[in-house]
Amino acid sequence: MNYPKALKPGMTIGIISPSGARNNDVVLPRMKKFWEDRGYKTVIGKSCTSKHGHLAGTDEVRANDINQFFADDAIDAIFCTRGGYGAARLMSLIDYDTIRKHPKIFVGYSDITALHTAFNRYGQLITFHGPNGEITVDDDNTPISMNSLMQALTASEGYELVNPEGYPRTTLQGGIARGALTGGNLTLVTHSLGTPWAPDFAGKILFLEDVDEHTYRVDEMLVNLKQAGAFDQCAGILLGEFTDCNIEYPEYGQTLEQIFDEVGFPKNKPILRGIRVGHCNPKLTLPLGAMCEMDADRQTVRILEAPVK
Repeated sequence: MNYPKALKPGMTIGIISPSGARNNDVVLPRMKKFWEDRGYKTVIGKSCTSKHGHLAGTDEVRANDINQFFADDAIDAIFCTRGGYGAARLMSLIDYDTIRKHPKIFVGYSDITALHTAFNRYGQLITFHGPNGEITVDDDNTPISMNSLMQALTASEGYELVNPEGYPRTTLQGGIARGALTGGNLTLVTHSLGTPWAPDFAGKILFLEDVDEHTYRVDEMLVNLKQAGAFDQCAGILLGEFTDCNIEYPEYGQTLEQIFDEVGFPKNKPILRGIRVGHCNPKLTLPLGAMCEMDADRQTVRILEAPVK
């Protein structure tokens, strides 16, 4: 894997919108000020001020921001304003050779999962499943989320991912596994199945999270992953937050607990639920592509070496 340079004050952060345009008028100026107040320079991509229906500009505008910002050695890191929908439309427009030759920090989550999996697989780049622009808006939760983000972006050695106080983890199946982290938003990972952009699950620690899905939809997507062989191929499974994933009709539906129990995870794989990552605040940052050890019995997750150089 290619390791990006560690983030240091004085570096230049490129800000882009690979997916939706909603709320950029609010998030963008605060995001710019947030990082500049902390000693970083910022460069704003055209996608941040563009609109094309629900998208932050046409596919070409959004893909060009990605390609140009990776190619520009004056830009040290790339942060996304938000998710939404649209990143999957860019897969064939991205210059993966440039990403391999110019590794740099890339941060986002939700719809940005589509880019994480493609950059990991074809750019051989460690990327960061971490806050979009909302870190600059949700002031109450910024310190915890920011500390986790900066730990990932500045680490000089391996470290443990520890949930904030008050957010317990649950062991669904015991055991220890090692492997590179992959995955992200369950919906995006499932939609990628059968395409060249799906994650390579073999020997990986598979992380999954989601938001605003009825529990039967979570069941359906987990079954899709199971039938595609993802659970048999991976070394272990980390389940993040499934925020506002509720039963549609309480008299008929199943809880997430019942679904996780019945979906048919392989019995020989460690499974740990409750990693504080996903559509939640505060949130931890996961370095996707980095080597990780999960111990479901002790409920620990450790990044084995610094994900930046």
